[in-house]
Amino acid sequence: MAHGLLHTFKELGASFMLIEIVEVAAFPVATATKIQLSEV
Repeated sequence: MAHGLLHTFKELGASFMLIEIVEVAAFPVATATKIQLSEV
């Protein structure tokens, strides 16, 4: 049981890391889009 719980925590941690990576990657894209929209 404890092993399964640990595995679940590892998967949760991995998905949180993935979300953080996506947010960090999306930030400059969103900023560039805002700049382009404000220039138009």
